[in-house]
Amino acid sequence: MTEDLRRRALDALGRATDPHVREAIRVGHLTIERRITSWEGTAGTHDGHRVTVGLPAGLLGAVRERPALRQEMETAIARAVAETPHESMVELRLIWSRTTTVTSAYRGPVGPEGVSFGRALFDFLWGVGEESLAEKLGTDSTLVTGDGVHQVAVGCSLTPERRARLASLLPVLLEAYEGGQPQRLSIHSPLAPGDGPKSAGTIEI
Repeated sequence: MTEDLRRRALDALGRATDPHVREAIRVGHLTIERRITSWEGTAGTHDGHRVTVGLPAGLLGAVRERPALRQEMETAIARAVAETPHESMVELRLIWSRTTTVTSAYRGPVGPEGVSFGRALFDFLWGVGEESLAEKLGTDSTLVTGDGVHQVAVGCSLTPERRARLASLLPVLLEAYEGGQPQRLSIHSPLAPGDGPKSAGTIEI
């Protein structure tokens, strides 16, 4: 079912499709939650499904954070679902899949996601367009989870603006990580020169 959906979604893409969208549909891990809602229409009962696409971190950043690309992907998958009479897609979720691999057109070969959280974060930031922040962090960032708390440690000092930007992006990457969104997220980084006592290298969400 999912491979048939993938084929139909690829067929629904136009010639001018952004390569990130085509690659996301081609390599993404597709799952379908069927009949999360239904409604009566003039032709009978319609079933609405939720489609989830698990993507490598770099592709997730490239597609999810660019509304036009997300819309293009959503339209193609919705058309594919609607080819079956009385069926529709009512929700598309894009999440990080740590086991999906891809050869990235914008960053070179990418190995299995999940081997290193630091590498996944690097690729995600690069995909989002935060290349300078990605280069600043490198691939050594670590993640510790437990009791609803995700703690991310980075090996370099960050300005308050960069800490805030990182904090705004991390929940997207962590949405599918071991139990979903954390109840609390903290980022630990060394103090930067000139940091005052209120910028103690940790930001909590």
